[in-house]
Amino acid sequence: MGYKHRSVPLGLASPPAVQPRRVLDLEPVAAAAVAIGRVAAPGSRYNKLRGRTRSDYAKILKRIKTRHGEMQLEWIETRPEIRGVFRTWRGELAKKSKRQADYAWSVLSAVFTHGIDYGSIKRNPLERGGRLYSGTRIERVWDEAQIKAFVAQANDRYPELVLPLTIALWTGLHEADVLTLPWSAYDGHFIRLRQRKGDSDGRKPKRLEVPVAGPLKTLPDESRKVKKSTIICVNKGGKPWKENPKTGFDGFRSTWQKCAKKAGVHKAVAFTDLRGTAVTRLWKAGVEKRHIAIFTGHTEAEVNEILRVHHLHRDEREEGVAAIRATEALFAPKAGGEEEGEADAASADVIELTGKPRRRKAKAAKQ
Repeated sequence: MGYKHRSVPLGLASPPAVQPRRVLDLEPVAAAAVAIGRVAAPGSRYNKLRGRTRSDYAKILKRIKTRHGEMQLEWIETRPEIRGVFRTWRGELAKKSKRQADYAWSVLSAVFTHGIDYGSIKRNPLERGGRLYSGTRIERVWDEAQIKAFVAQANDRYPELVLPLTIALWTGLHEADVLTLPWSAYDGHFIRLRQRKGDSDGRKPKRLEVPVAGPLKTLPDESRKVKKSTIICVNKGGKPWKENPKTGFDGFRSTWQKCAKKAGVHKAVAFTDLRGTAVTRLWKAGVEKRHIAIFTGHTEAEVNEILRVHHLHRDEREEGVAAIRATEALFAPKAGGEEEGEADAASADVIELTGKPRRRKAKAAKQ
């Protein structure tokens, strides 16, 4: 519902005295690079987006146009309460999905930013808007039982999934990088590639060089002997998985979902969770965090967060338990008439086991 039939525009106390003619004209097929009131310009960020991202943006932009399409452009700069109008709208969207509400906010913010770049407006009323959705998938990793269950089903019914699973599990690559990886990127010892992620939105994509060993070497080497394509991972017919410009690798995802259901891991873990799984496996193997980031393409901050969730918190928990036991030994009431000297000695031993300074024992020795 737009503003046409409202006597007072959404959230505004009163309309401006003089109604400007410029409106927030949002084309439903041009998202982040739409200048306010103009079509995507050549060389703009929008034109570099991948088809699926454009499609997603177009859906959000259509909703924006329905709700805010007739808002006067001047209000963005002259009405300070306009930010509250957009916040109220995001809050309404959040009742159904906080994630989609944040997405709509970021798309509209990108439109305003582009408008600034092209001189249509001077400020972005949505900048530094924060997020409503705080969930991530870093808490989900594949355990060994899930991997074995999936591989068993894949070997039996969907053999074309074994190689993508293995590559992702041992490298932490994104789905698109795994499914488009050419044989030319593999020399028998290393996989070398430039990540696709970031290539379309103005960021500099990372170049990765991943050492190959174990199953990651065995499976590709066996597949190379009978290769039918220039792409390593192929479907049941021996052809590369098709990528829909708007929706991605639908065929692969459909097959993966069928196998996941048979294996009993559907909705518990997904292909994208193999990235975090690869990080945790590398950490268990003793690889340094900075090297993990080099192999998988994560930032060091992302590696730290994944490990914090799955491993480092366990170390902290063990240290916490040891500290509580030391405190208990020092200050808890002694049972059974335990002699004070014996208690002090026991406390000193506990402190020593936790790696803490043996201050109490040192004080006793001084006395």
